[in-house]
Amino acid sequence: MKFQPHNPLVRRVPPVPVRVDTTPVESRLDQIQPVKFVQVRRTPEEPLFNSLLEQYHYLQYEQPVGESVKYLVSAQGRPIACLAWSSAPRHLGSRDRYIGWNPEASLLASPQC
Repeated sequence: MKFQPHNPLVRRVPPVPVRVDTTPVESRLDQIQPVKFVQVRRTPEEPLFNSLLEQYHYLQYEQPVGESVKYLVSAQGRPIACLAWSSAPRHLGSRDRYIGWNPEASLLASPQC
């Protein structure tokens, strides 16, 4: 029998739904001040961020690969936006083939750690 290492992403449990006010904000930006941008990665607010993406983003929530940063934007005491960035992959076969890179060229173009 071949050893299968544990991979928690194989059986991902979706974030627990969190209820928030979804009434559209129909005000000018200067009327809903202050708008707060809060970094929520590895904080108690991260589950709220994950839940909002799961519920309202058309692709739902996926665990970012590599390093990432997550911001929850709020105004008038409620979340109004979620922003996330994750690190670019060092190697991406389909991209590398599309631009004509062979494995050696891909290594040369990547920053060395």
